[in-house]
Amino acid sequence: MAYHAGSGLLAVAGSSLEIRMYDAEVLNLVRRFRGHTDRITDLAISGDARWVLSSSMDGTLRVWDIAVASILQVLDMGAPVASFSLSPEMEMLATSHPEQQGIFLWSNSQIFRGAGSAAVADRDETPLHARVEKATVGRRDDGEEEGASDEEDEEDGPRQEGGDGGGTLFAELPELRDADGRIVSGVSHPELVTVSLLPKSQWESLAVLEIIKERNKPVEPPKKPEAAPFFLPTVSSASMGRQPVFEVPEQPADGASADSKGRGSGTSPAEFGKVLHTAVENGDFDAFSSLIKSMTPSAIDMEVRARELLEGASDEEVMEIDGLLQYVESQLIARKDFEFVQAFFRMLLKIHGDAMISHQSLSERANRVRGLLNRVWSGIDSKCQNIRC
Repeated sequence: MAYHAGSGLLAVAGSSLEIRMYDAEVLNLVRRFRGHTDRITDLAISGDARWVLSSSMDGTLRVWDIAVASILQVLDMGAPVASFSLSPEMEMLATSHPEQQGIFLWSNSQIFRGAGSAAVADRDETPLHARVEKATVGRRDDGEEEGASDEEDEEDGPRQEGGDGGGTLFAELPELRDADGRIVSGVSHPELVTVSLLPKSQWESLAVLEIIKERNKPVEPPKKPEAAPFFLPTVSSASMGRQPVFEVPEQPADGASADSKGRGSGTSPAEFGKVLHTAVENGDFDAFSSLIKSMTPSAIDMEVRARELLEGASDEEVMEIDGLLQYVESQLIARKDFEFVQAFFRMLLKIHGDAMISHQSLSERANRVRGLLNRVWSGIDSKCQNIRC
């Protein structure tokens, strides 16, 4: 049973496999929908009261148009649908299935595809295949069971969208290369971006670290420490007799002492430069990306400032700044760590902007990175505008 308070419509399903809609105010039957071949498990009415959705143990989820009293779409899930939930804005649908782990999310193509795309063409009962992936419950240690499952997957064959056998959903991704012609690994999709999943405060602080330091400065000048007590603490022990022994504070271990004197990130300046140099030589910045994301914003700021280019800087020092720009470029090409890379690029320009202007190679690299960033963001922004429209 499903009830829509705004319109007063009530949808009821019983053992007759028929969906009946009533006007709750006058208690009249207004619609009947037939089509399911097995027990109906769940019902829902869309937020605008235009659709009623129903799921069944026959493995289908049907969308009915209330206004014209006809079927709008049939989704063949490939597995019985235990329950589902439609978001208030109708952009997402969540389904659960017996003997399946997790919750499956489906997007509303009428909302997320472009405004120029065609609407639902045929209001018939031709199933649209949207099969859920098989998921196993628990551990499988028996080789025979694994083989049996593999045979079932082979019998099912490749699963395709649309039910027309017109090809797979995602084609093989093309190889992406940077400006130096090296293949960029780890590309998720040329038209998508991924975020770093770091806390917002960690990457946001990179851009406003100077403001944070200024705000954290003490208002009052440091005070002189209090004088040490006249009587020093002693250690009393039965084995020491009557002679007191002054208590000596325990010295921290070598590793702990080094960490306390360092930046607190567990990264030494030599390690940062070594990992960066290796990444530039191999053209693979995955290890350097993991290292820099594990560091605190203050530690990253210290490492970047330590590579300040003074007048008459050597080629090796210039190449270190170029390596940091190459890291930003590779991450933008791979569409990875999108928000973190932008914050780091802003910090890099703020600290070494003058040096990049005075060195032609750095200036060209920075302009290339800026153009790449604009292109990536323009593609994402156009898709966001497409969704809004």
